[in-house]
Amino acid sequence: MVKKSTRFATLLASAALVLMLLPMLMLASCKKAADTASDNPFADVDTATPHAEDILWLAQKGISTGWEEADGTRTFRPYDDVTRGDLAAFLYRLAGSPNYKPSADDKAYFSDVDE
Repeated sequence: MVKKSTRFATLLASAALVLMLLPMLMLASCKKAADTASDNPFADVDTATPHAEDILWLAQKGISTGWEEADGTRTFRPYDDVTRGDLAAFLYRLAGSPNYKPSADDKAYFSDVDE
């Protein structure tokens, strides 16, 4: 039999997760179809690019900024791998770029991340 305190802790953790994800889910539900001709900041994304509408939505919402190339154009690089750092940046921007300063304990948690 599961202790009441364990069930409560699980319920509390689940509720916290829902509250944390709710703003992101609400933002995602407001997705509008992107016009690839006029709203496209990326030189390497066009109507034939897989998930072009989703990529352009990320750009319109400021979640993905892409890469600035030497000639001044921006590219998304849709066929490159996404790293943990890239994903962290996406989630940070999706959350509204909150004012956050990591503590020493936060920094120590990830031995492979430099300032």
